[in-house]
Amino acid sequence: MKIKEDGFIYNVAFLGNLFKKQISLCKIFWRFLLGFFIFWPLILVLGSFCIACISIVVFLIAKRFTSKNPPAITTHFRRWPTVRGHRVYPISIIIPAIAVYGIYILSWPSISSSIITYITTALDFFIKHGGIFFLSAVSAVCIIAILIIAWGIIIFWRSEVGLLFREYCSAVHRKVCPFVEIIPVKLKEEKD
Repeated sequence: MKIKEDGFIYNVAFLGNLFKKQISLCKIFWRFLLGFFIFWPLILVLGSFCIACISIVVFLIAKRFTSKNPPAITTHFRRWPTVRGHRVYPISIIIPAIAVYGIYILSWPSISSSIITYITTALDFFIKHGGIFFLSAVSAVCIIAILIIAWGIIIFWRSEVGLLFREYCSAVHRKVCPFVEIIPVKLKEEKD
């Protein structure tokens, strides 16, 4: 198997920093999976968080220095809203929200069973009251969606990533990890 140095697998697995000509198929497969599902999403989340923090700080500093009478960055607790004479602190909003979320998670089996009951009741209603045309339209949409998904799977298995998965599965079956050759990028000057 050969992998391009400027290809998707190489860039995800090695960040473009590998200087070897060959590497084990198992090593590149696991580096690709870990990079694709853990490392790169983590970089995106942390990078987005850092950019958000920096932009908030820059906004606050810019607003503070550009206005004639600068606003306070924080609010004193006496200015927080009151409801019937009681202060509304942020924790009094966060804890009930967490409790509602917990109740939602714990009641998920009953919610899912009620959703299934609703769907079966709706299907029964449409079948009894001339909704067969609606069901045939839904069936046509489902068939089209299945065809699109099948087409995507075929394209995936023909790509470089699909080839990596196929080669890895056959290597695991044979219990041998062959080497993968990394094809270097040729510059335009070298082609001429």
